[in-house]
Amino acid sequence: MESTVRARVPGEINFYAASIENPRFYEAAYRESMAETLRRGYGSVKLDVIVAATYPVLEFAVQYRNKMFPEVPIVFTDVARQDAEQIWPDVTGVISP
Repeated sequence: MESTVRARVPGEINFYAASIENPRFYEAAYRESMAETLRRGYGSVKLDVIVAATYPVLEFAVQYRNKMFPEVPIVFTDVARQDAEQIWPDVTGVISP
């Protein structure tokens, strides 16, 4: 994704990647901790967009956006139509078949 964006968007672009894959991802305490870690790690960075790849990550980003990155829009990829039927403010993306 990074190379595609860089090839099409002029100017400087900074990418920050955070992997949240972990067997404990579905535990509420782990998700809370991860949200706080991301807030502390990137809270001083002006983000223009959050890209959430896969539905579990999209759910996490929407659930904790106000804690981590208030008002930052979310773009999703690799999400099935039935999972993306809910409408969230400032969220858009690409439906996967």
